[in-house]
Amino acid sequence: MSQPSAVSAQTKVGYFDAITVMSMMPEFAAGQRKISSDFAGRASAIRNLESEIRVLERDLEYLTRDGTTGEIQSARLSLSSKQNEIAKLGNEYKQHVEAAKASFRHDLRLKLSKTVRQIAVEEGFDLILTDGVYFSSPRINITQKLIRRVSGN
Repeated sequence: MSQPSAVSAQTKVGYFDAITVMSMMPEFAAGQRKISSDFAGRASAIRNLESEIRVLERDLEYLTRDGTTGEIQSARLSLSSKQNEIAKLGNEYKQHVEAAKASFRHDLRLKLSKTVRQIAVEEGFDLILTDGVYFSSPRINITQKLIRRVSGN
């Protein structure tokens, strides 16, 4: 029974807040800007379609009062077509943005993992924990150390 406590006394444990560290990495801001830039054209196209839909809705409202049955049907078809187009574009946009974000987060995690391993070896940690920890003593928290390392400071 005394052996586990002897091992515990010798075990060096660290903890870090992964979200805080990743958000402080220079690559984080650069990646966010790149994703915004890469998808700006698509976002603009979606906003333009939204404007077109508002115009078609106003036209349909006018036609319902003063238009012929044929004009109303034609306006409804145009509106429905634009609504389908924007739904498709919106879904594709969301999927592509999420894929780009997932790739970006993966790259950040790889760099962070490498840095955590370096610190663990350099400083003799036996265990370094992250997500899912409800409490960590400031004595074992290495979040700021990781931020300095990944930020190049």
